[in-house]
Amino acid sequence: MQSISEKNNYNLEYIRILHLSDFHYPNIKFEEETLINKENGLHSPHISILDEVYEVIDDVDFILISGDFTSNAKLEAFEDCLSFVCRKFSNHKALIYAVLGNHDLCRGYGKQKFDAFLKKAQKYPQLTFCQDEVCEKKRITNPKSMKPELDLVLINTCKHSSDNPIIPDKLKECVEEPLRHYLNSNDISQEKQFDQDLEKEVQYVWKMIKSKIEESTLIDGIFFDSDDYDVINDSISPLGSFICVSHYNLVSFSGIDKLNSFFSDQGKFRNILVNHDDTIIYLNGHTHTHECTVIESPNDQTNKLICITAPPLFKLKTSELNGFNIIDVVLKKNSDENYKPIGCKIKQINNLKNENPTKMKRIRFSKNVNDIKFSTREFQIIKALKHVTKKSGSARLKQIINFVNADMDESKQFKIDEIHDVLMYFWWIGVLDEYSAMIREDEFEAELLDYVGGVLCAPLSR
Repeated sequence: MQSISEKNNYNLEYIRILHLSDFHYPNIKFEEETLINKENGLHSPHISILDEVYEVIDDVDFILISGDFTSNAKLEAFEDCLSFVCRKFSNHKALIYAVLGNHDLCRGYGKQKFDAFLKKAQKYPQLTFCQDEVCEKKRITNPKSMKPELDLVLINTCKHSSDNPIIPDKLKECVEEPLRHYLNSNDISQEKQFDQDLEKEVQYVWKMIKSKIEESTLIDGIFFDSDDYDVINDSISPLGSFICVSHYNLVSFSGIDKLNSFFSDQGKFRNILVNHDDTIIYLNGHTHTHECTVIESPNDQTNKLICITAPPLFKLKTSELNGFNIIDVVLKKNSDENYKPIGCKIKQINNLKNENPTKMKRIRFSKNVNDIKFSTREFQIIKALKHVTKKSGSARLKQIINFVNADMDESKQFKIDEIHDVLMYFWWIGVLDEYSAMIREDEFEAELLDYVGGVLCAPLSR
């Protein structure tokens, strides 16, 4: 992938991420050798999605996998899946980071299973797993692509989870207390022919309720000890904007099983991330859906939490779609030569192309430009924008370049590519409300007819 700085020596960079999730081996059989008349478009759906991956993988800097390598928490299935991932993806320049999912763990054997999986993963140094039971932060860069560094936090939200249902103690308490009161006050034990001992009656009814819950829904989700929250807070507090990879999603469940519910402290965990000073890109799997939800902070007009869900990479019987995400993180080099993330582009690729055509979503982290320091040349373009858009609120790129260069020495005049790149930067930080170049797949091609509109209030004093 060609960065803006490589093309025009401007201070914008893109780091490209391939986001995969939910392999669920051995439920998926990787039978990519069994092509069926591929020339006529008839071949394995597994091959189809791999073809899509291979079209982009050489331009990818990092592959991030958000859990559920297995469907049965078996070490053999885990190793088979790791072998597949390394065989198919690790020969490219992208570095691979991953967390475990709830289907990779067993209830009551969390630490034991976690350690066993990590030991097995040591045979595959191409993959880097979260080594901590709670979270691990990394400063990552890809030496093969010479891209800037980026903060990555791997969080094990499945520490207390597994693919088996869990009935929280709080739920049991909430059921038992009114049940005990009702049976005691209404004296219905003989009518129902229950045991005369009240506690036995309560436990009998609770056992039936518990059984029905387990049959109809999976009660599971994020649960951390109080000490775990301290670890997470201490890890993310010093960071600016960063990428977070986890298995569980942070928004209400919206999968196929409408009965599915999460009785957990999902909200408490989410609030820690929302209250972080800078924007977080949160990548997850688990729900077998393809979603992107932005949680904003109304106080400072900042998109504080960008939740991106990847569906299973391969088609499962239990899910309607399969696919993956391509995420470009946009970074701007500051005067101290450090890069700061200012936005992201998300392309969701799945097997439902006819119903859900692939679209690029562009999300800028903030529209609050009051504290941004502009360079002299950026400031000159802002003045030109305010002048040429004063009457109609919009302008063409040609009008802007004519105005900004009108009284300028020829050696210092702006070139069209420089103005184009600055306008792209202005859109990402919120100086511009509209810039038509942002809707194109290839943003590097500047055109004199590009439309610029909705110039927001930017400071005119230095």
